Parts: sequence; C-alpha cells; structure tokens
Amino acid sequence: MIGEVGAFARRAYVAVRGSAVPPPLFSSTVLVALVATYLASPLLSASALCLRPADLVGHLQLYRLNTAPLVHANLLHLAVNAVAWLSLAPAMEEASGTGAFAHLTFSLLVPLVGLGAASAAYAVDAVVGTHTVGGCSVGLSGVLFGMLVIHLRRTGVTSVDVCGCFVMPARWYPLALAGLIQLAAPGRIALGAHLAGIAVGEATVAGAWGWITPTPSVVAAVEGGRPLSAATADANGRQQDVRSASPSNSYGSVTTTTSGGDDEEVGNGEKEVGGGGHPLVATTAGAGGRGGWPSRQPGEATDLPPPGRR
Repeated sequence: MIGEVGAFARRAYVAVRGSAVPPPLFSSTVLVALVATYLASPLLSASALCLRPADLVGHLQLYRLNTAPLVHANLLHLAVNAVAWLSLAPAMEEASGTGAFAHLTFSLLVPLVGLGAASAAYAVDAVVGTHTVGGCSVGLSGVLFGMLVIHLRRTGVTSVDVCGCFVMPARWYPLALAGLIQLAAPGRIALGAHLAGIAVGEATVAGAWGWITPTPSVVAAVEGGRPLSAATADANGRQQDVRSASPSNSYGSVTTTTSGGDDEEVGNGEKEVGGGGHPLVATTAGAGGRGGWPSRQPGEATDLPPPGRR
C-alpha cells in the first residue's frame, strides 16, 4: 500500500514538475514548511496566524504577513497550493538562482501581497460599509498569483491555451483566472489577496522594487559565487541549465522538456510548450525564444476557505 502511494506520488510529481528532477533547495524547503505547518495545525491557533487586517494594522501584528501564507484551511486547500507551487517555483528558482528567488518570494511577494490584501479590505469597508478588516484569510495563493504574473511576463509568453478549449492573451490570464475562481465560490475566496498578488507581480516586472533588490554580485556573494539551485542539481547527478539573473530583470533563456519529452519549434523561432506539461495550460512564447519551460498556473478553482482563504 505504501509502495503504491509512493509510486502515485512520484507520477504526480513528474506530471506537475515536467521532469523527475528534484525541486531546488528553496522550493523544497517551502514545500516541506507548508506540509509541516498543516500537520502541526491541530496544535496551532489559525486565528492567531491568519491575515486579519484589523490586527495587522490596528495592533501592528506584522508577523501575520509571514505566517498566513503557510497556514491552510484543509487538506484540499494545501494540495492545490502545493501543486501550484511545484508548477511555478522550481523553474523560477533554477532560472534566477536560489538567493534571488528567495528574496523575490519572502522579501517582496509575501509582505507586499499581505499589505495589499489588507489595504484592499480597508478600501472595501470604506466604500461598502462592511467589516472586511475583521476577516481572517490563510493560504499561499496570493503569492502564487504574483509568481504567475512574473513567470508569464519574464518568459515572454504571449498566449495561454486553457484546457484546450480556448486561447487568451497571457497578460490577462491571471486576472481571468482570479475571476473564475471567485465565480466558482463567491464569498468564500479572498479575492483581495489574489488581486494584490497580480498587482505586486506587475509592479515587480516593471522594476518598482529595484531600490530594495540586491544586485547580482550581492546575490552571488551570498550564494558563494554559485546559485544554490545549481549545486543542488549537481548533488543529485542531474544536468540542468541554470543561469543566474538579477531578480529585477528577465530570466535567462532556460530550456527544459516536459514530461512528454517534446519541445516543438513553431515558425519564426517561436516555441510551443505543450503535451506533457501542466495538465491545464499549454503556452506559446513570443518570437525570440525567451520561453523555454512550461508556464503553469496556480489552479486553485477548488479554493474553498472558511471564512476567508487565499
């Protein structure tokens, strides 16, 4: 039984990741932290760890910015966000380096998305007269939406094929996804966190945080002159194309294969990523070949929080 579960988990990982290569150091660490926090949830107080704007701002409980993304409402919530994390984080870490990606995630996305969600709650209360600031939201999906925006923009993806049903411009895909998730469970999704993630992602791509982003030389010094993701890959005997890049500029050109093993060239140097990548999304990179790994979305249509969930 345990062996069958393990085999299923390995197959699922390959389907989501696009290869059997273990995730890099930071991506693995965050995944372990998510699972560990969920396992310890019976011993923890969700109300003390969630993002409650009234406490965040009114009582300056800033720690909530870091704890809320780690907490999940139930096993399904955790599974959806974990799959989305594995769909995005390893490729982003391998492209930019562990230090740069860790800074992007926990120094920029996590606090800024939390502050954006809290600000949205206060704005809604001021306009509508509700008490949204007293709500409590948990989950990583706000950060995942920010990652999705950055990933799509920095890889030069121009269009997204959704479930093989229709193609839409990649620029509008995160916003459309947030809307669809909200329609699937109205009133039970922390829409403010999703929109804050999209806004922070767009601002990141535009270079708004360059003044607090370390230079490539600083990142290299912290990592000992070599991206930790590359060292992790070598330790596992894997060959990976890892290029260090500043977290404020575009990723280097990184080529991987999907689980189906096919990357097909499509006219004018464009690359279509399909087949064995993410089960819901195939993408097409713009001419110039800046794309190279499957771009995946934080499929959170099953995000059903009580009472507020990200």
